[in-house]
Amino acid sequence: MGIDESSFKQGQLDLTYDNWAADDVLAAVLPEGVETVAGYSLIGHIVHVNLREHLHEYKHVIGEVLLDKIKQARTVVNKVDTIDSTFRVFNMEVLAGETDFVTEVKENSLRFKFDFSTVYWNSRLGTEHERIVNKLSSGDVLYDVFAGVGPFSIPAAKKKCFVLANDLNPESYKWLQENAKLNKVEKFIMGFNKDGADFIKEEVKNHILEHRGEQRSHVVMNLPAIAVSFLPAFKYLFSMDQLKQIRMLPLIHVYCFVKGEGNSKEMATSLVEDQ
Repeated sequence: MGIDESSFKQGQLDLTYDNWAADDVLAAVLPEGVETVAGYSLIGHIVHVNLREHLHEYKHVIGEVLLDKIKQARTVVNKVDTIDSTFRVFNMEVLAGETDFVTEVKENSLRFKFDFSTVYWNSRLGTEHERIVNKLSSGDVLYDVFAGVGPFSIPAAKKKCFVLANDLNPESYKWLQENAKLNKVEKFIMGFNKDGADFIKEEVKNHILEHRGEQRSHVVMNLPAIAVSFLPAFKYLFSMDQLKQIRMLPLIHVYCFVKGEGNSKEMATSLVEDQ
Protein backbone atom coordinates (compact mmCIF):
# COMPACT_ATOMS: atom_id res chain seq x y z
CA MET A 1 0.00 0.00 0.00
CA GLY A 2 1.45 3.30 -1.05
CA ILE A 3 0.81 6.10 1.42
CA ASP A 4 1.86 9.61 0.46
CA GLU A 5 0.72 13.16 1.14
CA SER A 6 -2.34 12.72 -1.08
CA SER A 7 -3.62 10.10 1.34
CA PHE A 8 -4.22 12.75 3.99
CA LYS A 9 -6.62 15.66 4.13
CA GLN A 10 -6.57 18.76 6.23
CA GLY A 11 -9.63 20.47 7.59
CA GLN A 12 -11.09 22.30 10.55
CA LEU A 13 -13.06 20.43 13.18
CA ASP A 14 -15.08 22.49 15.62
CA LEU A 15 -15.50 20.87 19.02
CA THR A 16 -18.49 22.12 21.00
CA TYR A 17 -20.07 21.39 24.35
CA ASP A 18 -21.88 18.44 22.75
CA ASN A 19 -18.56 16.72 22.08
CA TRP A 20 -17.47 16.81 25.73
CA ALA A 21 -18.17 14.01 28.18
CA ALA A 22 -19.58 14.84 31.63
CA ASP A 23 -16.18 14.35 33.33
CA ASP A 24 -14.52 16.74 30.86
CA VAL A 25 -17.17 19.43 31.37
CA LEU A 26 -17.00 19.17 35.16
CA ALA A 27 -13.21 19.36 35.10
CA ALA A 28 -13.50 22.53 32.99
CA VAL A 29 -16.19 24.34 35.02
CA LEU A 30 -15.05 23.46 38.55
CA PRO A 31 -12.19 25.51 40.03
CA GLU A 32 -8.73 24.14 39.43
CA GLY A 33 -7.67 21.72 42.15
CA VAL A 34 -11.22 20.89 43.22
CA GLU A 35 -11.80 17.14 43.17
CA THR A 36 -14.74 16.35 40.91
CA VAL A 37 -17.68 13.96 41.34
CA ALA A 38 -16.45 10.48 42.29
CA GLY A 39 -19.28 8.67 40.54
CA TYR A 40 -23.02 8.21 40.35
CA SER A 41 -25.73 5.57 40.24
CA LEU A 42 -28.38 5.41 37.54
CA ILE A 43 -31.80 4.24 38.71
CA GLY A 44 -34.03 4.37 35.67
CA HIS A 45 -34.29 8.08 34.80
CA ILE A 46 -32.78 9.15 38.15
CA VAL A 47 -29.10 10.00 38.56
CA HIS A 48 -28.06 9.61 42.21
CA VAL A 49 -24.89 11.26 43.53
CA ASN A 50 -23.35 11.53 46.99
CA LEU A 51 -21.60 14.88 46.84
CA ARG A 52 -18.78 15.55 49.25
CA GLU A 53 -18.97 18.73 51.30
CA HIS A 54 -16.46 20.64 49.16
CA LEU A 55 -18.77 20.25 46.13
CA HIS A 56 -21.98 21.52 47.74
CA GLU A 57 -21.58 25.08 46.46
CA TYR A 58 -21.35 23.73 42.90
CA LYS A 59 -24.15 21.17 43.25
CA HIS A 60 -26.62 22.74 40.83
CA VAL A 61 -23.99 23.17 38.11
CA ILE A 62 -23.02 19.54 38.61
CA GLY A 63 -26.67 18.54 38.40
CA GLU A 64 -27.22 20.39 35.13
CA VAL A 65 -24.11 18.88 33.55
CA LEU A 66 -25.15 15.34 34.49
CA LEU A 67 -28.68 15.99 33.27
CA ASP A 68 -27.30 17.17 29.92
CA LYS A 69 -24.77 14.42 29.45
CA ILE A 70 -26.53 11.27 30.65
CA LYS A 71 -28.92 10.25 27.92
CA GLN A 72 -31.78 8.76 29.94
CA ALA A 73 -31.53 11.22 32.84
CA ARG A 74 -34.56 13.32 33.75
CA THR A 75 -33.80 13.85 37.43
CA VAL A 76 -30.54 14.35 39.35
CA VAL A 77 -30.61 13.90 43.14
CA ASN A 78 -28.09 14.18 45.95
CA LYS A 79 -28.25 12.28 49.23
CA VAL A 80 -28.37 14.77 52.10
CA ASP A 81 -28.17 12.46 55.12
CA THR A 82 -27.39 8.89 56.14
CA ILE A 83 -29.65 5.93 55.44
CA ASP A 84 -32.40 5.40 58.01
CA SER A 85 -31.82 1.98 59.59
CA THR A 86 -35.53 1.14 59.79
CA PHE A 87 -36.69 1.62 56.20
CA ARG A 88 -33.26 2.11 54.55
CA VAL A 89 -34.34 5.37 52.90
CA PHE A 90 -32.64 8.77 52.94
CA ASN A 91 -33.56 12.39 52.37
CA MET A 92 -32.56 13.70 48.97
CA GLU A 93 -32.50 17.02 47.16
CA VAL A 94 -33.16 17.56 43.48
CA LEU A 95 -30.14 19.19 41.82
CA ALA A 96 -31.61 19.38 38.32
CA GLY A 97 -34.55 18.18 36.27
CA GLU A 98 -37.98 16.94 37.26
CA THR A 99 -39.15 16.20 40.79
CA ASP A 100 -40.24 12.72 39.76
CA PHE A 101 -39.04 9.84 41.92
CA VAL A 102 -41.20 7.04 40.52
CA THR A 103 -38.89 5.13 38.23
CA GLU A 104 -38.46 1.75 36.58
CA VAL A 105 -35.30 -0.31 36.26
CA LYS A 106 -34.37 -3.61 34.68
CA GLU A 107 -32.29 -6.12 36.62
CA ASN A 108 -31.48 -9.60 35.37
CA SER A 109 -34.16 -9.23 32.66
CA LEU A 110 -36.91 -8.34 35.16
CA ARG A 111 -38.70 -5.02 35.66
CA PHE A 112 -38.86 -3.19 38.97
CA LYS A 113 -40.96 -0.08 39.50
CA PHE A 114 -40.82 2.00 42.69
CA ASP A 115 -40.63 5.45 44.26
CA PHE A 116 -36.91 5.95 44.89
CA SER A 117 -37.64 8.51 47.63
CA THR A 118 -39.61 6.06 49.78
CA VAL A 119 -37.91 2.66 49.33
CA TYR A 120 -34.43 1.14 49.27
CA TRP A 121 -32.78 0.21 45.99
CA ASN A 122 -29.11 -0.46 45.29
CA SER A 123 -28.21 -0.93 41.62
CA ARG A 124 -24.87 -2.49 42.57
CA LEU A 125 -26.47 -5.57 44.14
CA GLY A 126 -27.72 -7.19 40.93
CA THR A 127 -24.92 -9.77 40.92
CA GLU A 128 -25.64 -10.76 44.52
CA HIS A 129 -29.36 -11.09 43.84
CA GLU A 130 -28.55 -13.35 40.90
CA ARG A 131 -26.08 -15.43 42.95
CA ILE A 132 -28.68 -16.30 45.57
CA VAL A 133 -31.45 -16.97 43.06
CA ASN A 134 -29.13 -19.32 41.16
CA LYS A 135 -29.07 -21.52 44.27
CA LEU A 136 -32.83 -22.04 43.97
CA SER A 137 -34.71 -24.55 41.86
CA SER A 138 -38.31 -24.65 40.72
CA GLY A 139 -40.50 -25.78 43.60
CA ASP A 140 -38.19 -24.48 46.33
CA VAL A 141 -39.45 -22.06 48.98
CA LEU A 142 -37.94 -18.63 49.68
CA TYR A 143 -38.65 -16.71 52.87
CA ASP A 144 -37.55 -13.11 52.23
CA VAL A 145 -37.54 -11.34 55.60
CA PHE A 146 -36.55 -7.86 54.37
CA ALA A 147 -37.82 -8.10 50.82
CA GLY A 148 -37.87 -4.44 49.80
CA VAL A 149 -39.44 -4.09 46.35
CA GLY A 150 -38.54 -7.68 45.48
CA PRO A 151 -35.02 -8.00 43.98
CA PHE A 152 -34.66 -11.49 45.52
CA SER A 153 -38.34 -12.44 45.60
CA ILE A 154 -39.40 -11.57 42.05
CA PRO A 155 -36.64 -13.55 40.25
CA ALA A 156 -37.20 -16.47 42.64
CA ALA A 157 -40.90 -16.43 41.78
CA LYS A 158 -39.99 -16.26 38.10
CA LYS A 159 -38.20 -19.60 38.61
CA LYS A 160 -41.49 -20.94 40.01
CA CYS A 161 -40.28 -21.00 43.58
CA PHE A 162 -42.95 -20.28 46.18
CA VAL A 163 -42.07 -17.02 47.92
CA LEU A 164 -43.17 -15.50 51.22
CA ALA A 165 -41.91 -11.91 51.00
CA ASN A 166 -42.04 -9.44 53.86
CA ASP A 167 -41.10 -5.82 54.49
CA LEU A 168 -41.90 -3.47 57.36
CA ASN A 169 -41.99 -0.44 55.06
CA PRO A 170 -45.55 -0.11 53.70
CA GLU A 171 -44.19 1.59 50.57
CA SER A 172 -41.87 -1.34 49.86
CA TYR A 173 -44.77 -3.73 50.40
CA LYS A 174 -46.90 -1.73 47.94
CA TRP A 175 -44.25 -1.75 45.20
CA LEU A 176 -43.46 -5.43 45.85
CA GLN A 177 -47.07 -6.22 45.01
CA GLU A 178 -46.87 -3.99 41.93
CA ASN A 179 -43.68 -5.69 40.74
CA ALA A 180 -45.21 -9.13 41.16
CA LYS A 181 -47.97 -8.05 38.77
CA LEU A 182 -45.52 -6.32 36.44
CA ASN A 183 -43.54 -9.54 36.05
CA LYS A 184 -46.61 -11.81 36.08
CA VAL A 185 -45.59 -13.85 39.13
CA GLU A 186 -48.43 -12.99 41.54
CA LYS A 187 -49.45 -16.63 42.00
CA PHE A 188 -45.99 -17.54 43.31
CA ILE A 189 -45.69 -14.73 45.90
CA MET A 190 -47.41 -14.00 49.19
CA GLY A 191 -46.60 -10.52 50.51
CA PHE A 192 -46.53 -9.38 54.13
CA ASN A 193 -46.09 -6.00 55.84
CA LYS A 194 -44.72 -6.99 59.24
CA ASP A 195 -41.79 -6.62 61.57
CA GLY A 196 -39.14 -9.15 60.55
CA ALA A 197 -39.19 -11.03 63.86
CA ASP A 198 -42.97 -11.38 63.74
CA PHE A 199 -42.75 -12.63 60.16
CA ILE A 200 -40.27 -15.33 61.22
CA LYS A 201 -42.22 -16.39 64.32
CA GLU A 202 -45.57 -16.44 62.56
CA GLU A 203 -45.49 -16.83 58.77
CA VAL A 204 -42.21 -18.72 58.37
CA LYS A 205 -42.92 -21.04 61.28
CA ASN A 206 -46.49 -21.81 60.21
CA HIS A 207 -45.54 -22.42 56.60
CA ILE A 208 -42.75 -24.84 57.53
CA LEU A 209 -45.05 -26.72 59.91
CA GLU A 210 -47.88 -26.84 57.37
CA HIS A 211 -45.64 -28.30 54.68
CA ARG A 212 -43.41 -30.27 57.11
CA GLY A 213 -40.28 -29.01 55.40
CA GLU A 214 -40.90 -31.28 52.42
CA GLN A 215 -39.47 -28.70 50.01
CA ARG A 216 -35.99 -27.23 50.01
CA SER A 217 -36.18 -23.75 51.49
CA HIS A 218 -34.02 -20.68 51.98
CA VAL A 219 -34.31 -17.62 54.22
CA VAL A 220 -32.83 -14.36 52.98
CA MET A 221 -32.12 -11.61 55.52
CA ASN A 222 -30.67 -8.68 53.60
CA LEU A 223 -30.60 -5.82 56.08
CA PRO A 224 -26.88 -5.73 56.89
CA ALA A 225 -27.02 -3.03 59.56
CA ILE A 226 -29.28 -5.04 61.89
CA ALA A 227 -30.18 -8.39 60.28
CA VAL A 228 -28.16 -10.50 62.75
CA SER A 229 -30.23 -9.07 65.62
CA PHE A 230 -33.24 -10.90 64.15
CA LEU A 231 -31.56 -14.32 64.30
CA PRO A 232 -32.79 -14.98 67.87
CA ALA A 233 -36.30 -15.16 66.39
CA PHE A 234 -35.30 -18.61 65.09
CA LYS A 235 -34.26 -19.87 68.54
CA TYR A 236 -36.75 -22.34 69.98
CA LEU A 237 -39.02 -21.65 67.00
CA PHE A 238 -40.09 -25.30 67.04
CA SER A 239 -40.67 -27.74 69.86
CA MET A 240 -38.85 -31.07 69.85
CA ASP A 241 -42.05 -32.82 68.75
CA GLN A 242 -42.47 -30.35 65.88
CA LEU A 243 -38.86 -30.78 64.77
CA LYS A 244 -39.43 -34.53 64.42
CA GLN A 245 -42.13 -33.79 61.82
CA ILE A 246 -39.97 -31.45 59.74
CA ARG A 247 -37.97 -33.12 57.01
CA MET A 248 -35.70 -30.17 56.09
CA LEU A 249 -35.03 -26.87 57.84
CA PRO A 250 -34.25 -23.80 55.73
CA LEU A 251 -30.79 -22.55 54.88
CA ILE A 252 -30.41 -18.99 56.19
CA HIS A 253 -28.53 -16.32 54.24
CA VAL A 254 -27.93 -13.40 56.61
CA TYR A 255 -26.04 -10.24 55.66
CA CYS A 256 -24.03 -8.08 58.05
CA PHE A 257 -21.43 -5.34 58.23
CA VAL A 258 -18.16 -5.86 60.09
CA LYS A 259 -15.75 -3.16 61.22
CA GLY A 260 -12.17 -3.27 62.37
CA GLU A 261 -8.95 -4.96 61.42
CA GLY A 262 -8.71 -8.70 61.05
CA ASN A 263 -10.29 -11.52 59.11
CA SER A 264 -13.70 -10.29 57.94
CA LYS A 265 -15.13 -13.82 57.66
CA GLU A 266 -14.11 -14.66 61.21
CA MET A 267 -15.57 -11.39 62.49
CA ALA A 268 -18.85 -12.03 60.66
CA THR A 269 -19.01 -15.58 62.03
CA SER A 270 -18.41 -14.28 65.54
CA LEU A 271 -21.14 -11.67 65.10
CA VAL A 272 -23.63 -14.36 64.13
CA GLU A 273 -22.57 -16.78 66.88
CA ASP A 274 -23.01 -14.07 69.52
CA GLN A 275 -26.73 -13.82 68.81
